[in-house]
Amino acid sequence: MVVLLCVTAWQTQAQADVTGDVTLQLGMLPIATQTEAVEFNLDFEVLSNVKWTISGITFGSRLALGVPGIEHSIFTVETQLGAFNVRSESVFATPFSNGIPDDIDTDGTLNFVDTDIDGDGILNLADATPFGSFQGFIRPDIDGDGVPNEVDPDIDADGTANGLDATPFGSDFAISPITRPIGPTLFVKKRFTTNINLAGFNITNLAIFEDVEFTHPFLSAVQTYGTSFQDFRFGNIITVSGQTVSGISFRSVTGLGADPDIPSLIKKATFLGSVCENNNPGIQADALALCVEQLFIDNIRIGSLTISSRSEFELTPLLISETITMRHGFFDNMVNATITLTMKDVVNLAPLSTSIFINSAPLTVSIAMDESFSITSTTSTLSVSLDSSVISSTVVFLPSTGLNSLSFRFQTTTLSGLSVFANAVFSSPGTGPKGGFGSYSTTFTVNGNITSNFGINSSMSFSNTGLSSLNAQLTFKF
Repeated sequence: MVVLLCVTAWQTQAQADVTGDVTLQLGMLPIATQTEAVEFNLDFEVLSNVKWTISGITFGSRLALGVPGIEHSIFTVETQLGAFNVRSESVFATPFSNGIPDDIDTDGTLNFVDTDIDGDGILNLADATPFGSFQGFIRPDIDGDGVPNEVDPDIDADGTANGLDATPFGSDFAISPITRPIGPTLFVKKRFTTNINLAGFNITNLAIFEDVEFTHPFLSAVQTYGTSFQDFRFGNIITVSGQTVSGISFRSVTGLGADPDIPSLIKKATFLGSVCENNNPGIQADALALCVEQLFIDNIRIGSLTISSRSEFELTPLLISETITMRHGFFDNMVNATITLTMKDVVNLAPLSTSIFINSAPLTVSIAMDESFSITSTTSTLSVSLDSSVISSTVVFLPSTGLNSLSFRFQTTTLSGLSVFANAVFSSPGTGPKGGFGSYSTTFTVNGNITSNFGINSSMSFSNTGLSSLNAQLTFKF
């Protein structure tokens, strides 16, 4: 099927502008105790992206296949209609259950109400996901910053800790033998985006029609899911952005029955923005009631100080939150400091978090504080570049437990455009039988392009229990 797709795409190039890629992935995870005759969970996956452009209209198809069959298929149509750029997405997906015990740490409290899912005595990112101690099935460092996911508050490295950071199993999900299909492939959402640039303002409207009951992955308690369980509702997100003559940029986001910060997930795909679950249950006059209003103002300059602001308003219940970020350079910008203060309730002046980021190459320091301005974590990274190589070391310190993790990362570009990564993470100090670090992991990765059309990505990970995963990808671009 994959070969047929590649051949068809190659032949069709003569008739239309066809571009895309096909990725083959083979993943292996050892089962239980490792011996000379160790058994492996295997996962073979195919992900294809194809675009056809005919007479100014671009048709797109994204198909994800795994051992169980189709995981998702997304069909897109995009074109320019006068001053409007329009894009339509039709999404079909197969429901999967996570196959994880309802009480991972066997403490008698179910995962969805357990504040310490993995039972390690520390509230961390692993507890914010339904995977708990199964976090190893997710790439250990999604954003590649050298800080493992379980201690990295900003997994997607967008500068803001948000819903995407607590749900890294959409497009970043790697090998998932613990998930199992619990129903047929279903139509789950329709997204229609229009964009226009009008008098210097960029206006985007995203209309969403989706099944609010569909989630990925479903809790293990859900044994089956089909059309009789679906509940489709509407939502709309309007974004207006622009820039003043002085360089101040602003962006307004209005969520009518939809929240732009809540991600919508299917297996191997993440969509920004989703319909609020309690929106328009049935036919109501307030079917598109205001859910959230956000205002972003960036690049406000007062002397050498740069200020950014994010304001958010919610009506039910009334809540006004504010995030202010201030950046300043010292000693001819040799030292750059950034302070971010987030207040979850401006009316009652209730702080949520504060972070301080100091960058003075080659050293960066990040300090996170809670609502009482007590330090919750400190992360320091030392990065040195040597020719085409980069060597870095990251230390994470938690006041409650002391040194939390220590990681080393090596990256170099070799011949033929291939890059080699080596990453070692030592964590859980003091839990070993003789002190030291209770757990460690090492990952070796090679990726890059063999030719202009063929790319590879392969990785091998080890932990203190032995080999933890093998993964290989081959991508053909056309």
